[in-house]
Amino acid sequence: MNQDMLIEKLKEYYLSGCKKPLPNVEKGIRESLSTQREEERIAIMRDVFGIQVIGKRILEIGSGLGTFNIVCQQNGGDCYGIEPDSVKVGISLDRLDNAGVRRKILRSVGEDLPFGDRTFDLVVSFQVLEHTQIPEKVMRETVRVLKPGGYIHFVVPNYNSFWEGHYGIIWLPQFPRSLAKIYLRCTGRDADFLDEIQYTTPSRIVKAFAGEKVEILNLGIDMWEKRLETAAFSTWGSTGIMMKLTKIVHRLKLIPVVKYLGRKLEFYYPIILVARKLG
Repeated sequence: MNQDMLIEKLKEYYLSGCKKPLPNVEKGIRESLSTQREEERIAIMRDVFGIQVIGKRILEIGSGLGTFNIVCQQNGGDCYGIEPDSVKVGISLDRLDNAGVRRKILRSVGEDLPFGDRTFDLVVSFQVLEHTQIPEKVMRETVRVLKPGGYIHFVVPNYNSFWEGHYGIIWLPQFPRSLAKIYLRCTGRDADFLDEIQYTTPSRIVKAFAGEKVEILNLGIDMWEKRLETAAFSTWGSTGIMMKLTKIVHRLKLIPVVKYLGRKLEFYYPIILVARKLG
């Protein structure tokens, strides 16, 4: 199946489960299939956080369409993935075959990882934790399968922020769900999709690691501040709107104020978790 046919198949699959589709469905699918995005992720891990994939055993929680797995293996990583959606697993395995890399994606959930203790050097997850049933259990399982000295790298929405990336709209921090659904319906969006989302926040993530032998090294504040100062957001997702808002903040010369409040009130976006398991 060529990429255009695959995109049409995925559009039909995603739209069949939505009363009102999320914005830019096709753009989201194309990004999920983009090897460039995954190359950028690997470069950020290496250049910003000092995390290498070459020669490492890696697990991706929520492997989606398998693109990170493909790129990671091509970059010398021994990469595994778990994904609960059977359709996505099937597509992933076909794509791994076509790319000439090993089939290492299993159908499973993050709350019950099908691997032994101390198996991986690195566990990654990108915009998935908020879709799990029990994020805290996923994080405990992550620590369990990680080797001492191994790293965790999760990118997660921050629901302390004024932005909702799935819908691509301005949001209220910790928006009460009943009011949020009214707001979503008024903006013509599928309010039921909100039921699938857990409100992930920096404090919730930090609390989930309480009692675990884990050192949290980064939550993404520095990267958010750099993007705020330079307006150098990536082109992935709905970041175009965020860039426009940032330029308004620049014109009003409010960058120092926003940076201060972002740290104080923890509304930076997204959460970019980097942690290390102590041994």
